[in-house]
Amino acid sequence: RTALLGSVMILAPDDTGRPVTSGSGTILTPQGHILTNFHVIGDTATGKYENKKGLYFVGISSPELNTKPDILYLAQVVKGAKNLDLALLRIVAMKDGSKLPADLKLTMVPVGDSDTVQIGVDISVIGFPTLGDGTVTFTKGSVSGFVEDTESTVTWIKTDTEIIPGNSGGTAINNKGELVGIPTQV
Repeated sequence: RTALLGSVMILAPDDTGRPVTSGSGTILTPQGHILTNFHVIGDTATGKYENKKGLYFVGISSPELNTKPDILYLAQVVKGAKNLDLALLRIVAMKDGSKLPADLKLTMVPVGDSDTVQIGVDISVIGFPTLGDGTVTFTKGSVSGFVEDTESTVTWIKTDTEIIPGNSGGTAINNKGELVGIPTQV
């Protein structure tokens, strides 16, 4: 449940404010740091963000988890690594640009150790896939292998868990509900 509530929808607007892409992210800190894929917020080929300000809308699910998320916040890029397809955002304002409350009351997902993930163990993916009609979606599978990426010195986790567009940047958790990966459809 914590991981479901700590997963967020990210809408990437162009410079006119019109959303052009969407994906998912994971809340890591009470200050609103969100981990996602770089390709959710920009172009991995050019390294450019979807808009010049590097601002993105963030949607939070209701406690019941049965409706589309409420777009409540604006987040800004803290750091992007196109070669790793990762980006760290931080919530900086309410969606209309107004000041944030002192306590955002965010649900954070605990971070696990991805080095302990082994073939055959259960892994679950949480995100906001386009086929899910905008609501948070949970799929479960197992780790089926690994792919070593020598260009970026990263090891990718292969899984039979369903990952479709919109899940990118979301939350991959172990049986303890700890973040151990970032879903990326390839």
